[in-house]
Amino acid sequence: MNITVNDLMWRKVAFACVNAMSWLVIGFGTAGILYADWHAALSAVGTIVIVAFFSWISVALTDVTSRRAPGIVMVVAMAGFVLKLVAFALILTLFDAPFWLRPEWAATAAIAAIILWQVVEVIVFIRHRHRIYD
Repeated sequence: MNITVNDLMWRKVAFACVNAMSWLVIGFGTAGILYADWHAALSAVGTIVIVAFFSWISVALTDVTSRRAPGIVMVVAMAGFVLKLVAFALILTLFDAPFWLRPEWAATAAIAAIILWQVVEVIVFIRHRHRIYD
């Protein structure tokens, strides 16, 4: 199987987003320790890791599908999104919140992680050029 530049696009997206998430973890972890307590830092870092993990799974599914069956990429992407929402709902309803969870830090970190992930995806897609004509 030959791998072309277009095949590596989703991997570029995944690596760029994970890199951005690592900087977000460092920032929120440091801010939590400096301005609150380790409970806040742990809440923020844990939330970012969970959001990044589930988002990475969606990108990985899209990467595998785009190479094997390009015609159903959008269906798999939407199914991954729905499964991610269901997984988040199950996690939030089945498990009790641990004593160290600080909801305001977790919510702020989740919103920041989702926005940053989307911005990085858009930037990587803008910089990636598709060949329409050979």
